[in-house]
Amino acid sequence: MSARFLFLISAALTGCAPDSTAFDSEDRAALSAEPRTFLVQAGTQLLLWGVTDDNYAIYQDGTALYSTRLEHNAQRELIAELGGNTPFVLTDGEVAFVWTNYAPSGSIVAPVSPLIVWTAQGGPQLASMTSIVATLGVAVSGDSRQVAFIANATVDGTTGDLVSADSELSAPRLLAAGVSTDYNTQGTPTNCRPFLGFAGPGRSAFPVAGYCEPGVTNATLSTWVDGVRTDLLTGLALPPLWHADPSGRFFLTTRASATSLNRGAPIVVRDDGTPIVADDVVTSPFFVALNRDGSFFDIALSPTSRELRRVTKNGATTIADLGTSFRLPFHIHNGQGGYFSDFRFVSKDGALLMYLSAINPATGTGNVSLLDVSGGSASPIGVSSNLDAVLSSQPYSADSSHGLFYVVDFNTGLGAFYAANLGGARLLSDGATSAFNNHPGRGSVVSFTERTQLNFTSFVFSTADVAVVDLARAEQSPVVIAEQAYLGHLPSHGGRGVVYTSDHDPGHRGLFLGKL
Repeated sequence: MSARFLFLISAALTGCAPDSTAFDSEDRAALSAEPRTFLVQAGTQLLLWGVTDDNYAIYQDGTALYSTRLEHNAQRELIAELGGNTPFVLTDGEVAFVWTNYAPSGSIVAPVSPLIVWTAQGGPQLASMTSIVATLGVAVSGDSRQVAFIANATVDGTTGDLVSADSELSAPRLLAAGVSTDYNTQGTPTNCRPFLGFAGPGRSAFPVAGYCEPGVTNATLSTWVDGVRTDLLTGLALPPLWHADPSGRFFLTTRASATSLNRGAPIVVRDDGTPIVADDVVTSPFFVALNRDGSFFDIALSPTSRELRRVTKNGATTIADLGTSFRLPFHIHNGQGGYFSDFRFVSKDGALLMYLSAINPATGTGNVSLLDVSGGSASPIGVSSNLDAVLSSQPYSADSSHGLFYVVDFNTGLGAFYAANLGGARLLSDGATSAFNNHPGRGSVVSFTERTQLNFTSFVFSTADVAVVDLARAEQSPVVIAEQAYLGHLPSHGGRGVVYTSDHDPGHRGLFLGKL
């Protein structure tokens, strides 16, 4: 099993009494010495697909997909009958996107499928019979009141419409018709797949998209405020990624160079398209990240160096040369489908960068380094060696204090799970080759799986122990909250809960909530 297996997929019950599963109102980040677990839904071979921010789980029981409030003996709601199909579920905020027929085949990694949008208030609503399983092609506003998605896709998935609506789909609105939606030829230089999102706070949020008009390879960045389209910038580098500040007034993207559709210069524009800050370097759309203060990071590409820079309106400061062989982390969404939901490669507070500082081209693994990016020039600190590490798909703790990574066993595709800060690395998992995936909890708490038993006949029924640890407590060992649960646990209750399914205890099988 190759190390890429871990990278691409990373991705004993203590009580099941019918106690209240309500969480304390006190805003605590510390991990309880004895986390408690509660049975939410009884059943065997249940598959957890997602958890929403308002604490509903989306799970599969046999050939049906259900939602349930994360309370003991809650009433479940049918979302869809799947027949023999495999669903693809993505949760964002209080919304679940459910593609009911995920059937990749050969080069088709983003097949056309019916799309259901689910919310607790509106229940399951059919968004389109022909959407594309393309997770960068859906979005939810910060308050979960609005959604955007691809509808009316062609059979081959190459074109479709961009649509926005309220999250209950009572008033869909066409944003752009017949745009390029080909997510299946991502290796080609001219491939232009849309990047949908929202900008702005609360009820003031509005749809934003980087996309290509029909028959055009140069991408456009557009906003739709009160239904009025404004093109902020044309000629974006591909893929047409963008970042917005919390106010929705400033946007960072990359304008393509004259010689490459996939490289260009980073630029910040106002919400009316007025340029604010630009950096006269060549970089990739993946190598820029906007900060809350309006500054941004970019990586200047040259034949001999890869300079990480912080750019402000007063100029650019070089922080460090990352070297010509490196790999950045990307935040993958907590839903089981997994996608690059956040292309910001530094920690949330903008102070820490974890990256692979050298790459073994045969395995894709490398050495882990940390960099203090909060100020000026800094020296990388190496925390692993032997070219055998991969970065976690959930690369930082919620409080930004630690980076998270794995040292891989090339024979199994599993690894040892580590947390690291500028003071060094700490082994968290029990055993050198047993860890599989992890999620940040509240503050410095992290959950992860260990003692993994892979099921190569039916991978979704692989099992592992689910453990939690508070990284702020160096003296505290990880606490196992579930033995041999099915892979795919997810956080809930703002990181104070962990949801999982298990058949380990014959007397208590089903979907469980662990209170941390």
